[in-house]
Amino acid sequence: MFFAEALPGYFGSAASFSGTISLQRPEWPNAFDTQGQNHLDVYGDPTAQQFYWTGHNPTALAANLVNTRLFVRVGDGTPVPYYDGEATNYFGAVAESELNQHAQDFVGAARADAEDVTFEPTTGVHDWPYWRLAMQSALNWGFFKPVDETPSKWSYATVAQQGKAWDIGYRFDGAPDVVETLTRDGDTLTGTGAGTASISPDGRAPLRVSFPFTVNLGPMVPATTPAVDAACTHGRASLFFIHQDNGRVIRVDAYIGDRLVRSVRGRRIARLLVQLPRARAFTLRIVDTTAAGNQVITRRRYRGCRKGPAHTTVRHLHGVLRPS
Repeated sequence: MFFAEALPGYFGSAASFSGTISLQRPEWPNAFDTQGQNHLDVYGDPTAQQFYWTGHNPTALAANLVNTRLFVRVGDGTPVPYYDGEATNYFGAVAESELNQHAQDFVGAARADAEDVTFEPTTGVHDWPYWRLAMQSALNWGFFKPVDETPSKWSYATVAQQGKAWDIGYRFDGAPDVVETLTRDGDTLTGTGAGTASISPDGRAPLRVSFPFTVNLGPMVPATTPAVDAACTHGRASLFFIHQDNGRVIRVDAYIGDRLVRSVRGRRIARLLVQLPRARAFTLRIVDTTAAGNQVITRRRYRGCRKGPAHTTVRHLHGVLRPS
């Protein structure tokens, strides 16, 4: 949940199975230490560094998820004797009973913000058989249902020095020592907290602000202006998903123009990370080879900030090309 709260524009859905999602419960610092870590090393003193605990507590940051679909499942600490060893899994029983309270805290906070949360309290302890059932239930719930990808109204709290809230990038001059909050309502952006920061709205002029503040984000910058195109010439990595529609893919080659830039082999390749060049215009060609010897060839032209449509052909083992 915390990663979805830190990057709300990246995750459309988020799920927790018996998660530690209410870090500021009074018993949690000692419970945290049972796993071999020391809470003082990770989060600091719960009182002296309270802001840092708050800035990493999914329950305290629940408002960041107002535009995210949520799924929470947790047991009640009661073992199911059907599973071997569960009747004597005392640690699992105690842990799940405590984490049930975490879930109750988080769901209460999310529902207070009118968030789309599906809550499934159930029987069980802190162990894998119950998480497998939770995964089945979450898959039926659906991770990839549509959400608003460009909301114009949201609130975002953080203690990170830099990051991105939806389409608003931020970088503080120094590490925050309070919880910083950005709130957007249309073209109005409000900040509460302390310190100075650079604000970089997508498609708009950057801003310098001192917290607290209220500013108008200003007009959109045309996408064809040199400043925006120049920003897109920076090298960046892109992740491509490899489909198995024409057979199990065992080799993937990526070309920029005629130059081979990445080659991967495996039993079933599902994704490929490609470092795109620092160039204003180039053609990317990805060649998937299946176990049967068929090839799927995809070409896409990139120009500045924009990428053209993908053109795909399938080359069967006997050499016939079929547009796709």
